[in-house]
Amino acid sequence: MPILNIEEEPTINDDEECASRQIVRHVAVALKRYMEAHLHLKAEQLQRAENVRVERDTWQPSLPPYKVRCK
Repeated sequence: MPILNIEEEPTINDDEECASRQIVRHVAVALKRYMEAHLHLKAEQLQRAENVRVERDTWQPSLPPYKVRCK
């Protein structure tokens, strides 16, 4: 894209520059939303894994009635 080339003098008119800037803006917004969606999915995945770990650590198998000792 000509607007991203800082080494050369710009050779595009105002309309082309505006359109190019709008394309860059749309790409940046799309990338931001993509990253937000994946961050949300990763957070849910980690939260589920943490919930499973907590449930596994606190879960105790129940003994059948014939194995329970009365004092």
